[in-house]
Amino acid sequence: LSQKEWRIILNKTVNCTGAELARMVEKAARKLFHQGLKMNIGLAELLEQREKMVPLYVRDTDRILAITNRAKYFAQPASSEDTSEFAPVLTSFWGDVRDLNNNKNN
Repeated sequence: LSQKEWRIILNKTVNCTGAELARMVEKAARKLFHQGLKMNIGLAELLEQREKMVPLYVRDTDRILAITNRAKYFAQPASSEDTSEFAPVLTSFWGDVRDLNNNKNN
C-alpha cells in the first residue's frame, strides 16, 4: 500500500480495536480465498470490510468511555507513544499543537 492508502485506512479505522482490524484483514483474505483470487489484500478489500463492520466504540460509546476514564488513573499504556509519520497531530482542547519532541505546547 502507498502512504496515501495507509492514511485513508488509518482515518477510516480510527475508532477500531486491534481485534476489529485483525478481523477486517481475515475477512478480506477469506473472501479472496473463496473467490480463488490471488491473496493480495489492498485498499479496496480493507475498506469493503470496514464498511460492513460497526466498531465497538460506535455500538457502545458510553461504556467504552467509562472504561477509559476509570482506567486512566491506574492502567499503564500497552505501547509507547506513537511518534511515527502516521501519528495524528495531538492538540489541546484549545487547539494548541503538542510538540512530541519537547512534550510542551507550541
